[in-house]
Amino acid sequence: MLKSLRGRNIVLMATMLLLGQLLTTILISLLVISPQANRVGGIVANNVRMVGATLDALPAEERNRFIARINASGTFRIQPGYGEPPGADGRPSIIETTVLRALALDLKQQDDMVWRGGGTTQLWVRLRLGKQGYYWLSVAPSPGWTPNGALIGSVALALALSLAAGLALQRRINRPLTALAVAVDAMPDTRLVEDLKTNSPVEIAELARSFEAMATRLASQDANRTLMLAGISHDLKTPLAKIRLALALDPPREDDTTAMLERQLDRMQSMLAQFLDFGRGVDGECIDYVHVRSAVQAAIAVTEADVTVTGPAAINRLYVMVRRQSFERALINLIRNAFDHGEPPVSIDLKANADNVEISVRDNGWGIQNEMLPFVIDPFVRGNPSRPSDGGTGLGLAIVARFAREHGGGLELVNHEEGGLAAILRLPIADH
Repeated sequence: MLKSLRGRNIVLMATMLLLGQLLTTILISLLVISPQANRVGGIVANNVRMVGATLDALPAEERNRFIARINASGTFRIQPGYGEPPGADGRPSIIETTVLRALALDLKQQDDMVWRGGGTTQLWVRLRLGKQGYYWLSVAPSPGWTPNGALIGSVALALALSLAAGLALQRRINRPLTALAVAVDAMPDTRLVEDLKTNSPVEIAELARSFEAMATRLASQDANRTLMLAGISHDLKTPLAKIRLALALDPPREDDTTAMLERQLDRMQSMLAQFLDFGRGVDGECIDYVHVRSAVQAAIAVTEADVTVTGPAAINRLYVMVRRQSFERALINLIRNAFDHGEPPVSIDLKANADNVEISVRDNGWGIQNEMLPFVIDPFVRGNPSRPSDGGTGLGLAIVARFAREHGGGLELVNHEEGGLAAILRLPIADH
């Protein structure tokens, strides 16, 4: 949760709100509750002194009737001081404790004052009333919430409202950020970026402009790189063609020399094609529905290799949404890689699950060291660096891996349990 911006902001808001509510509670207690409790304690102390003075002034037969009239009012109750008062089953609240403290300070002569009950019932205080001895006195609680409940409820309500407002604000912040992420993923389609620059807050619009400028620079660099590779390829193809033509018109006297030169020319042309494929990427190609088995058969036909294809009949109905030419180039690279760096026979196994189709190209060579498997798909990395170069560029698997990523799939290399290396290309199945 704390790894996301939303989670961090929620935790920060909750912490700040709790600290704010705690500070507010302390200030209310010091500036509002404590002075009011002292005031109430003083009023009760004055009433106690007045009741005591009245009882002292009344004849004995009038005292009980006076106490009965006070009890009948319902707000102030007096009980004899012996025994325990009714409803004494709780503890005083924070406010009641403050009132008791103020009452004890005001009635300094009564250092033996005791209390009973409290909480949601009544708080009883045992005091001397004048010269009449000890009585239990109580003020009936007002209906509704207790002071503690009201304070806790108000804090909880304020916290809930503040969190709701904070979450709503965070959602408003996340909405343009999410839209910006979608727009960046959709580049070079700039329509979403233009909408963000027009309808988003100033900060998001400025960020969108920065991303657009960065995308423009990257696109320019890619275009220059592709143009450079195309120029190199074109410039080198011309002398290669002349060399090949010269060999055909005036072949060397040694047949082995002719065969060697032709093999080297073929390798040079293959290397140039791979460099151009890697630099060009998928520019200019359209995404379309491609039949999986037909694409595999087309790639095998181009390589003119002896490859066995296996897989259930259900594969014949599967399509993928890819760039057709890039898909076929990826399959050709996998087949050639199996023959160039492995050993025949080479087989292709087609599988599918609920989401993906798997195209596994397996050779029967020695495989690759396990610690090298994650790195072989990187550009210019070879499976066995100790082997002398065979004319490869180290780009074949990198081209396939990039194709898979750009189409929502992946490339995995595994050493087969029966020997050899299996290159597994996974692509999402398309409804067709």
